Amino acid sequence: MRPDTKVIPRVEQKVNLPGGRPAGLFNTSTEKGDHDCPVRCDWQRDRNIMKQNLIYIGPEPSHATRAISRRSKASLRGALVVKLPGFERPRIIQFESALEYAFLCLMLVRTDIHHIWDQPTAVQYADASGLPAKHVFDFLVTTTGGERVAVAIKPMQRVIQQNFVSELERVAAATPKQFADRVMLITDQHLDRRAAAEAARQLARSRPPFTEVAA
Repeated sequence: MRPDTKVIPRVEQKVNLPGGRPAGLFNTSTEKGDHDCPVRCDWQRDRNIMKQNLIYIGPEPSHATRAISRRSKASLRGALVVKLPGFERPRIIQFESALEYAFLCLMLVRTDIHHIWDQPTAVQYADASGLPAKHVFDFLVTTTGGERVAVAIKPMQRVIQQNFVSELERVAAATPKQFADRVMLITDQHLDRRAAAEAARQLARSRPPFTEVAA
């Protein structure tokens, strides 16, 4: 049994995300640019921590199966430290563009997200010429209800130029059911920039702790 394909090249108002619930975080918006997700550091909390008898425990490294390029003049590269119900301790999640960062922020403030895997295991498929190929999704999102959604994120312009919808349909047809229940395409037309910026600020105010009381 193959997973259902959910490829959305264009959205007028909003898109349903994992769990089938309409996500108001994804209303169409073209108001701001790619780098409008400000993050504020809570220095007062850091000073208070230093006054206590605590020990530092660093975050778990990313579980990505593909190393991302750290240098790019065209797009944003970076990582967030994340604590989700499906993680034993805070973990690093990487992103390769401002779109991925915005999507990640919007997912992390939701209450129905159990686990997020950045750059998960590649899916083997046959390309348009019938030759073997592989595709690495940007994220594999698991909801608290157990649904797994493989997410591909690209600017709409590149989706059109590369005929990416057709390629993603072939990838979805080859995606094992045990890997993902469905496939989703997210473009810049799906993301509400203001909501993403607010989500980034919310995440900055609620960063996971990296310290424990020393015995």
